[in-house]
Amino acid sequence: MNSDGSDGSDSESSSSSSEESSDDSSEDEKSRRSVISGRKIKLKIKKTKDDKQNDNKRKDLLKWLNSSYE
Repeated sequence: MNSDGSDGSDSESSSSSSEESSDDSSEDEKSRRSVISGRKIKLKIKKTKDDKQNDNKRKDLLKWLNSSYE
């Protein structure tokens, strides 16, 4: 045994750190993934024609309600 309490052998734990290829790493860092499934989370949903019409109707209704309040 040495004075520091070790027996002289290398007893440091070697961690096997595998480096991943950086080809898709920048793309993966930007996208959010589910913790459970690992799938990419879609943050934007494409609107259909009906969705756009409903948005316009709601916008018009809000304008009318706001103008009648004043």
